[in-house]
Amino acid sequence: MFNLEQAIAEWRRQMRAAGIGSPARLDELESHLREDIRVGKSAGTTEAAAFQRAVLRLGTPAAVKSEFNKIERGQIRTVKIGAALWIGGVMITAAVFCRGLLAGKINFLLYAHILMVTAGYGAVFLTGGFGICYVYWRRSHELSPVRQRSLGRAVCLLSPLALGLVIVGIILGMPVSRQLFGAYWRWDPKEIGGVSVALWLIDLVVMQRFMHLSDRASMRMCLGANLVVSLAWFGAGIMDHNRKTHGGAMTPYWPLALFLGIQLCILMLDLARPHEEAQS
Repeated sequence: MFNLEQAIAEWRRQMRAAGIGSPARLDELESHLREDIRVGKSAGTTEAAAFQRAVLRLGTPAAVKSEFNKIERGQIRTVKIGAALWIGGVMITAAVFCRGLLAGKINFLLYAHILMVTAGYGAVFLTGGFGICYVYWRRSHELSPVRQRSLGRAVCLLSPLALGLVIVGIILGMPVSRQLFGAYWRWDPKEIGGVSVALWLIDLVVMQRFMHLSDRASMRMCLGANLVVSLAWFGAGIMDHNRKTHGGAMTPYWPLALFLGIQLCILMLDLARPHEEAQS
């Protein structure tokens, strides 16, 4: 008679023998192992077969140890490229609006507000991009432990950073609104959008820090953040422009609708059961 708990205990012993002695790492690996077993059992596979398949997908102790050694040496190329693009985008934004600042077209408060919001929203889009990579690699069976851990670590670092930038941007925007419109808060679509993004990020950070959110659930939240930021940034801008035109030429909605549709399709793809799981 197959005993799952005994099998997992033996699997942990083999992992420790291979040099993976950190309890935190073993717990993380066991969490992934149990999740794969649960998915296999829900598809109708026996517990013993689900365990064997989960072990094979995770890799041999030597292979897992090698993957962790790679993790210690740094991030995967995708994370490095994404971080470089985000930093470059922030620097370009700072340089472009610095010209207006030096020319006296905008004051420093407005400059800082624009920079903080742009950097914060850009960081959210970056986490959403990592979420897309996660879904693609998972569906194509290329989501190695190195990639999963690297993406998860990057998202855990970027989420609170994005939250801080957005909150600072909202706070800086209040005196700017006072200077330009005579009120600290006008319930403008962009203001409501900024608060919506901040609330979504607060939920994500709290669940990451205190509710032990799984990597897959965290990536789904990041994909959802793409939707929220798109509506808050571009959707609110379209609404504001159309309101100011008073019946003039309407700003086209289709690029935003196309982007939102793609994000929803990716979310649905992640929620769908892989073909081989459905057939097992």
